[in-house]
Amino acid sequence: MVEQIDPRIEPATRRIASEMGMPVLTDAEWDVFFGRRIGVLSPQASNKMIAAYAAAQAIARREN
Repeated sequence: MVEQIDPRIEPATRRIASEMGMPVLTDAEWDVFFGRRIGVLSPQASNKMIAAYAAAQAIARREN
């Protein structure tokens, strides 16, 4: 899991993840990823979220 989550890039992370295709991620899974809920993510969901988050971080860095 990502050590420190920046909630400001959540919209970009969700958009990138949706563009990546399957698996489709639920709001509950996003809540777990962003620390708003306690739960367990499947390896597929976790990997997709981490990749989407890393991409959103890179985009935010380039824009700043």
